[in-house]
Amino acid sequence: MTGSALVNIKLQDVDDNMAVLTEASYQFRVDENSPVGLVVGTVTARDNDLAPYNTVYYRLLDDHSDSFIIDPLNGQYDLDLGARVLDLE
Repeated sequence: MTGSALVNIKLQDVDDNMAVLTEASYQFRVDENSPVGLVVGTVTARDNDLAPYNTVYYRLLDDHSDSFIIDPLNGQYDLDLGARVLDLE
C-alpha cells in the first residue's frame, strides 16, 4: 500500500524583496515504518534583501505538523511521530 500527501509551502515576507524557493517544487519520499527523526529532505528559499533582513525562517502551518517537523533555520524536513512509526494503513 502506498500513500501520498501534498504539503503547501507559503512564503511570507515583511520587507523589500520577497523570499523565493530555490526549486519550483520539492518531492520527498517516506517509506512506511521509517524511523522517527528520519531526514525527509530540505527546502531552501533565498531573500535578496541585505543582512540582517535576508534571513529566512521556516515553519509548518498545515495538518502535517503532527507527523513532520521543519527546522526553522535551515529548512530541513524531518519525520516526527513521537514514539510511533509511520503507518499508511
